[in-house]
Amino acid sequence: MPTSTPQIALLRPATEFAAFNEIVAAIADALSQAGASVCILAQARELDAAQDQLLLVIGSPTLHPKLPRDLAVLRRAVPALRVFLWHMEHLLDANTPPLTQAALRLKAHVEHARRGDYANSRAGNFLAIRGASRLGLFDRVLVFTRRKADFLRARGIDAEYLPLGHHPVWGWTDADDPAPRDIDVLFLGMLHGRRQTIMDDIQARLAPSGVRVQTNYDFNPSGAWGDERNALLRRAKVFLSIYRYPGDGSGMRFSMGMGNGALVISEPVADPDPFVAGRDFVQAPVPALTDAILRALSDPSARLAMCRAAQDCLRARYSLQGSAERILALLRETGPR
Repeated sequence: MPTSTPQIALLRPATEFAAFNEIVAAIADALSQAGASVCILAQARELDAAQDQLLLVIGSPTLHPKLPRDLAVLRRAVPALRVFLWHMEHLLDANTPPLTQAALRLKAHVEHARRGDYANSRAGNFLAIRGASRLGLFDRVLVFTRRKADFLRARGIDAEYLPLGHHPVWGWTDADDPAPRDIDVLFLGMLHGRRQTIMDDIQARLAPSGVRVQTNYDFNPSGAWGDERNALLRRAKVFLSIYRYPGDGSGMRFSMGMGNGALVISEPVADPDPFVAGRDFVQAPVPALTDAILRALSDPSARLAMCRAAQDCLRARYSLQGSAERILALLRETGPR
């Protein structure tokens, strides 16, 4: 296998979804900028055994239905191949109490029944990662928060924290840009369950103040993507962050809002690293989010100062380019199987 230029194959999720396509394209670009030769695969068996050194699986194993079988075949055929999983979907974390196998499966099916999406079940994703790891299919497991890495390590899975980081595909507008921001509060994402309940309450409480709240289903196939989404973010004064599961933030909302110069106001986040509440974003309990929004809108100078600090943090500590360089370092560090 060639060693001068790292040869990396990205395995994109089987589901055709704009979010996944955007993320995979951004990762491919960052790895290329870091000096790798990159191709994108729809299935693991498309891998070029004579060239590719690393298969980087993007998303949960549950998004790749044929992955265990294909990887087992590749492991036998190409012993030198390295396989990393970069998990970016929902996952149990360090606060999860010990659960039996039966309890985990029950939890996964309950989450599926509530949301109609087993692929994004926290327990289901963990079971898939654990099963593949026990078969020795992954050389590295990378996850987007420290708490989730801690959870996996406590259960015998050698996981490392690696955030997705910011990439230009998610937009960049300096906080000091003088262009007017005519959207008081913006929320992007699917509204159902707890999110819908929280947003209904916030909108009702803000209405008497004349505050404009705009929502768009960004993470829905019919939502706003790419330039259209970034244009919305550039118009927003406040970008609201509410999660499907309490405290379970991935960092992407922060990255998109901060990168486009909006002030991020979030419900409590269990692991916001590297961002710091009160310096880079506003954090408030759900019942206090409305008051936090009103305070931010009434003090443009304080809002701008926090947006500047957030962008400084993005530049210094939260770039996809930095994460891509870490992947290449891990490839060099990973010894023979």
